Amino acid sequence: MLYIYHHIYPNKRGLEISKEQFERIQNNFTEKFNYIESVVQYSENEWTTLFKLYKNKETFNDDDIIFYLHTKSAVNSYAANVEWREFLEKQLIDKSNFYIDKINLGFDTAGVLMGIPSWSEGLYAGNYWYMNAKYLKSIEQNNYWDFNTRHSAETYFIQSGVNYNPYNNPLVNLKGYPSLLYHLKQQAYKNPII
Repeated sequence: MLYIYHHIYPNKRGLEISKEQFERIQNNFTEKFNYIESVVQYSENEWTTLFKLYKNKETFNDDDIIFYLHTKSAVNSYAANVEWREFLEKQLIDKSNFYIDKINLGFDTAGVLMGIPSWSEGLYAGNYWYMNAKYLKSIEQNNYWDFNTRHSAETYFIQSGVNYNPYNNPLVNLKGYPSLLYHLKQQAYKNPII
């Protein structure tokens, strides 16, 4: 079974984005799914929804798949963030079967932009991903989980399991996303790998 955990920021823009995302999911997912809507308080961050997922981990079958997304650009709606969200939706919603197939092949997680920019090594920049429930069950809360810091949700949740085996789609096309491409180039310049 596929479970969709949808983290929704409660401002007007976040609610509008979530409605568009849900419609896109309904139009593109061919597999039956359970939809878990997580509208948070203004003071909360992605940890709220990820911790719900974590607390429910034992309710899943090992072969269940989780898709996590959020209303990126609900707060910071500058062009690069809007394009980033659109890019992630095009990849992970419109092409959902591709990523679900990767999970079914044995990867723990599947997504795009891992290691791009360089500070995102080990996580998916933008924090949209698929995960198998067997790996989710291996995740244990640790001292790095800082519920007050949104970025720690991106950095530490997904990597907290045993023998992390992620799939990153290296064949993504950023054509048509000029602000996002510029943003990623700037991040690479600020945070060089070498």
